[in-house]
Amino acid sequence: MVRLSWLWTSSLISFQIKYRLYKSLRISILLNGYETWKLHAYTERRIQAF
Repeated sequence: MVRLSWLWTSSLISFQIKYRLYKSLRISILLNGYETWKLHAYTERRIQAF
């Protein structure tokens, strides 16, 4: 996300777009290592519901 630093400070891009991009990046980064996590059944159900 370092390469996107210009995007976060740009006034040409609306806050809504920045927020949506942030949410999509955050979720993809979190789910990237999903297969390597040791999950409890409760946690796995919560992730699947997402």
